[in-house]
Amino acid sequence: MNKYLIAVFSIAITLSACSDILETKSYSDVSHDNYYSNEEELEGALNAAYSIFLSGHRDGNYECGVNVLGEAGTDEARTTAQSLLDSWPLDAYHTLNSSNSILSEFWTVCYSGINVTNEIIYAIDNWPSEPTARMKGINAEAKFIQALWYFNLVRNFGGVPLITEPSVASHDFVSETRDCIGDIYKHIFALLEYSYQNLDPVEYGGQIGRADKYAAAALLSKAYLQAGSSMQLLQPDLTEEIKLEGINSYSWSDADDNGNALSETETMKLYYRKAVEYSKIVLDYYGGQDCLKDGTLVGHFYPDESTRDVLFEVVMSEGQTPSQAGYFAFMFGPDGKPVHGGGQDRVHPLNCLVIPNYTCSYDNNEQLWSSDDKRFLWTLSTYQYNRQTGAYKLLNGNNFSKICENIKIHKFKVDINNIPPISIGAGVNNPVLRLSEVCLIYAEAQGELDYMETGTIGADALAYLNAVRQNAGCSPYTMDNVRECIAIELHPELNKIKKGNKEIKGYATSTDIEHWRRTILNERMMELLGEGHRWYDLVRLGILPEVVKGVTDFVSHGTPAEYLDRRISAFHVFRPIPLREIQLHQGNLVQNYGYY
Repeated sequence: MNKYLIAVFSIAITLSACSDILETKSYSDVSHDNYYSNEEELEGALNAAYSIFLSGHRDGNYECGVNVLGEAGTDEARTTAQSLLDSWPLDAYHTLNSSNSILSEFWTVCYSGINVTNEIIYAIDNWPSEPTARMKGINAEAKFIQALWYFNLVRNFGGVPLITEPSVASHDFVSETRDCIGDIYKHIFALLEYSYQNLDPVEYGGQIGRADKYAAAALLSKAYLQAGSSMQLLQPDLTEEIKLEGINSYSWSDADDNGNALSETETMKLYYRKAVEYSKIVLDYYGGQDCLKDGTLVGHFYPDESTRDVLFEVVMSEGQTPSQAGYFAFMFGPDGKPVHGGGQDRVHPLNCLVIPNYTCSYDNNEQLWSSDDKRFLWTLSTYQYNRQTGAYKLLNGNNFSKICENIKIHKFKVDINNIPPISIGAGVNNPVLRLSEVCLIYAEAQGELDYMETGTIGADALAYLNAVRQNAGCSPYTMDNVRECIAIELHPELNKIKKGNKEIKGYATSTDIEHWRRTILNERMMELLGEGHRWYDLVRLGILPEVVKGVTDFVSHGTPAEYLDRRISAFHVFRPIPLREIQLHQGNLVQNYGYY
């Protein structure tokens, strides 16, 4: 298997997860006295910047924590207290506080990555002579990496310290205060615009695990959509206390490409147009409405990973123990002991909601599972491992309660016929940006613009939604299907589940644009389950509290009984600034409202 960055990850910077509360040294920065004198040293620094994706404790990086943060506490998935104790408060919102170790590790990793990229950017921007073409490429890759870290931070915490120069002493970082959300997004946009302009298009497979021109465009489209939809749909629900005197406000103004100042409403529309523009750049490069037809898109991410559908991924190394580099493959399913090839189930699907969206069935006579949606058997395990050799048994489909307990996410799992020994781990990469998601970004943003201008959803937006559906073997949607809202019930039998566009518990839709958002959310669930997007989607659309409440009410009754004691409040759309950082910054960081 082609692993581009195996050697790189062996030099990952390891940061302490523990700190005496009286220390003044911040572990969120990495200081270097000597900067770089040639292209080779810069290349090594860039490799180190990529390695940060897997540095520190896995609870804070792309081996585990990033996906947990994007899935926990949603209508898509829950975490399991048995396997990851500190992930449970991300589900039980009323227990979440600033001492959460996942958020602390995550903050540390993010700022470690930011500081390493700041060193590279600073060095090249202040180079004594004209930088070489490769130096400009290194600079563009570093800016992509930094943009991704800031995007992760702002979606979780709101406004955060905006650090744009290398930290050369601990007090440099300790004295920083929180910048507002708008400034963080403008910085992200500027970084990615540079990356898009200065990175080359690369034939896929040429540099797996590295950013290229179309990865930058894809992340730009995602960031513009996150900002635009948050301005339109989240901002009206934020109280003054939650906004923290503007730090966590999604109310700001930008300028158009000619530098003309825009109103807040015009800025929101600009961001939707930018999401359309950059997603379309990616889609056109890959074939427009036919962009998904040529890829190996329906199959496990291992060993069929690194297809053209994956625009950017974090590369996991092989040949080490899972605790060193290959843990990502084991944090999901399928059912069965990890020593037999099963997963640890840290992210467990809410199957009483997830399964009806895939509309699967079970033939008792043939003992076969099936669905019109190819993603069902790709994404979820209908089997469990029961021997060291990897042999497995099929889960019986007659007991719906048992199914909801036993069916796990396994799209990242090793091939059932190609299981590496547990002792060496599995090099299953974490897909961060995918072409199919870009189709859905375009469809959503274009649909929003269509509705603002005409009061309906245009054919082009519908076409890119259907590109994803048809690639999965599903029937294309018309607007009648979009308006359809089939109730999800607790069925005692799989075969009673109705096909079609389902409701989202707690989210009442009545207008075409609301139906469109629900339809997009349903498709994103089926396409991206487990990939760490759902929490951010529900937040930006301003529906996290009501969906969580609706889900809690639904799963608390009937069979199966999956009671989730979530007790969410309006302020939970932001997560708490880690206590360690509050203490280390000596009062310069204000805590998010509602947390202690």
